[in-house]
Amino acid sequence: MLDAVAGKGFEPEVMMVTLQSLLTGVPYEELPNGELLAMEGEDGPWIVQLSEELRDALADAQPSRLAVVAEQWVRTEEFGGQATATEVLPFLDEVTALARRARQADERLYCWMCL
Repeated sequence: MLDAVAGKGFEPEVMMVTLQSLLTGVPYEELPNGELLAMEGEDGPWIVQLSEELRDALADAQPSRLAVVAEQWVRTEEFGGQATATEVLPFLDEVTALARRARQADERLYCWMCL
């Protein structure tokens, strides 16, 4: 069975690393990016393996802090004012739960993307 979260519009190479920076306090430039594992043409699909550090930052995120982080995250330039914290909070809840399950099973997180 595939354990997945729908994250339409949440780009892993920038938006998710920005989220990791907000969760950990580590500057964005110092964080590792994911690794492109597969690509089929310019329009995708692509599969990116997210870093273990991102998985662990998500898994360690305290539920009580997610609303604050959501407020900070939607104010970053990647969102361009197109989302509210209330809109992204369900995704944060789901992806942190997914990260906890992945870490518990000693598995990685992957992102499947297409245009």
